[in-house]
Amino acid sequence: MASGSSLTISGITTFTNAGTLTLPITQTLTGITTFTNSGSLTQTTNLTVTGTSTFNHSGTMPNLTDLIIGGSGSTTFSYNKNTNWSFTNLTINTGGVLTHAANAGTKAYAIDFTLSGYLNVNGGTINVDGKGYALGNGTGVGG
Repeated sequence: MASGSSLTISGITTFTNAGTLTLPITQTLTGITTFTNSGSLTQTTNLTVTGTSTFNHSGTMPNLTDLIIGGSGSTTFSYNKNTNWSFTNLTINTGGVLTHAANAGTKAYAIDFTLSGYLNVNGGTINVDGKGYALGNGTGVGG
């Protein structure tokens, strides 16, 4: 899409990207109950995920600099990877939750971000409760 253009996606319960999706440089996703990205979101540098929704991310966003989660409704951004993700700024507003998928016998998922700018938790949360190893698994397991 051309710089300065916009894309509106609304009224969709489930949206899945397993390929390459080129969105505008600045994109707000709202009104999508579940957005799953296992492919690549290209061009977008500023992404806002808001509204009552869940964004499951296991793909790539190679140009992302700014991620904003929440601000309207209950918004969950689930980083479902076990690799470092470097970008500039992360904001988690009221109603926003940053999490990852639950692990089982191995460490498959973790929030491992390197931010060169700021982390602003403005009423939102980072919550990985219940997302660690399954009982009897992982490092330091009792015997």
